[in-house]
Amino acid sequence: MTVTLTRWSVADYHRLIATGLLDEKPVELLKGQLVEMSPESPLHADLNRTLADQLRQKLAGKALISEGKPITLTPDSEPEPDIAVVRLGSYRQRHPQATDILLIIEFANSSLAKHTQEKALLYAQQAIADYWVADLANQQLRLYHQPSPSGYQEQQILTEGSIALLAFPEVTLTVTDLLF
Repeated sequence: MTVTLTRWSVADYHRLIATGLLDEKPVELLKGQLVEMSPESPLHADLNRTLADQLRQKLAGKALISEGKPITLTPDSEPEPDIAVVRLGSYRQRHPQATDILLIIEFANSSLAKHTQEKALLYAQQAIADYWVADLANQQLRLYHQPSPSGYQEQQILTEGSIALLAFPEVTLTVTDLLF
């Protein structure tokens, strides 16, 4: 017997959300599949909150900071990254799209493979130029640049030092801001 999975479009997903069936279910839509999101540890939640606050201060009037909110990337993918730095504008009629995204940051503990493989490929295919994964388990910051249809062409692992946002080279953060 062959098993065929139902693939969801963003429109289907939004209708499902509107019914209330996904209330209290932490999922995101990735390439047509509803994918469960890992629960956040206290460290993950605190780092996310602290870093988002820092970015809001440093990017005031330059960009918006979205925490755990949907971004629509393809007709069948609407991930919810931990932090997305997006262009200034109103997103009341639609979620930010790939052309609105300046940086995505994900915090990973048990979800490292999902962030460095599936999500990294999706983000690269949508030409998101700046993608960071804070690998909390290994205390490393993974930077992904130069997106292409086959994935990111440049990957770097940092354990210390400072980093600048590609879209705002004057804005720097320390690696420890993302890991400790």
